[in-house]
Amino acid sequence: MDARITGHLIVDARLNGRVYVASFAQAGGDKTRRVLGPAWVRDSGRQTARGAIIWRAADGHCPGGHLTPQAAKAELDRLLATLR
Repeated sequence: MDARITGHLIVDARLNGRVYVASFAQAGGDKTRRVLGPAWVRDSGRQTARGAIIWRAADGHCPGGHLTPQAAKAELDRLLATLR
């Protein structure tokens, strides 16, 4: 297993709403971004030390096809495991 493959999630605003984007770097240094799907999130009112918004799951029932923060993290982990 190659531990040098790393990645993180980005919530990106698009015309049709927010989407989760997986950003990852492979062993050769190639950086790739892949849209995972629509994000079911809202701003938590908090920020990281670098000023990034901390997202939380939106209120109410999550519509089919949308990703909560936990589901997006699981999808990122699955994607990285496939690449390793």
